[in-house]
Amino acid sequence: MHDGYFNYYTRFVESWWQRRDFVRGWHRLHASDRRWVPPYHPALMAALTPGRTPHLDRQQPSLFWVEALPGSPNTDGKFNAQRINSAFMEEAVATAALLVDPRRRDGTATLAMLSVANDVESLERLLSIAQEQAFARGRSRLVGPVAFSPYLGYGALLDHFDQTPPLYTPYNAPYLPEILDAVFERGQTARLYHAPVHSNPKTSPGPAFLRPLRPEDDATVLPNLLAALDGAAEFPSPDATEVAFLLAWWSIVPSLGWIAEVEQQPVGFVLLQPDLAPALRRAKGGRNLLWRLWWQWRRTQPARSGRIVAGCVLPQWRRQGIGSQLWGAALASAHLQGWRNLSVGPVADDAAAAAFLLAHDAQPRQRYALYGTE
Repeated sequence: MHDGYFNYYTRFVESWWQRRDFVRGWHRLHASDRRWVPPYHPALMAALTPGRTPHLDRQQPSLFWVEALPGSPNTDGKFNAQRINSAFMEEAVATAALLVDPRRRDGTATLAMLSVANDVESLERLLSIAQEQAFARGRSRLVGPVAFSPYLGYGALLDHFDQTPPLYTPYNAPYLPEILDAVFERGQTARLYHAPVHSNPKTSPGPAFLRPLRPEDDATVLPNLLAALDGAAEFPSPDATEVAFLLAWWSIVPSLGWIAEVEQQPVGFVLLQPDLAPALRRAKGGRNLLWRLWWQWRRTQPARSGRIVAGCVLPQWRRQGIGSQLWGAALASAHLQGWRNLSVGPVADDAAAAAFLLAHDAQPRQRYALYGTE
């Protein structure tokens, strides 16, 4: 234990080396938590490298972190082991990537990769820098934590810290909500839903013809259907650029799913993947070549649980039973894969999808809250 931090210093990413140090500092804030699942490292570094990811490039990410020395300043002239170590070992105490989405006209910027040590002052100093950066870019409101796309997750986990989060699901240390509450205001809330997979999943009749997802659908069908996602009122539906990013991010794990068609026209879909979060945690996110090679093998092996990564029905075809058709097909596919349960979300509490999941016996569990400040 130590008495807070001192000698704070803010660093900004302006080069490859600084970007590497930023990611290392961000990792260190999480690494001691055995429940935390890091993102796939090659995908993370590609997203942060200018010119590699159009969805991130247009938001002009500003990456910065706060370093400090642990403990308190030496004002009494005495030395001990802690003071000797801390005198030469600054550590990252808060990190953030400020994103400004040009599609938003409401003066809002988002904070991705938002992490902080168990210290309110560290967050206050980070927020001060983030507000300066946002004001300089014409934004007066900040919300976070948010993934590089809100459809990859948003908000801070408020409970169930004893469980490893499913793949693509936000996770944070138990102290984080209290730290955020001291500086931000809570906003939109969401839940992660879980559905058991039975040996005789129910199927529902409906007007659509369901066909299995094909490899070519990533380029020809899913982009149009994914643009209809509207699960979070705080964020805009994904456009073609964001959809391309989502499909690339999800591609680290093999997918399966179903397309709903009416008169041979796609009107809905459900996309599933095995939940390989424990394996990705074991692989340390693939931060070195050997772990990446192991991950490439493990990603093709059976899993115990599954994820509904995304799914929706086009607005003009809703409330006609197509969503129930897709839900039944998803559960049947999960049973054939040997999965014991499916996780979905997080889904905003006020979204129509939340009511749909409750009506289909999915159980809400983990709670999340989005934080904001002006």
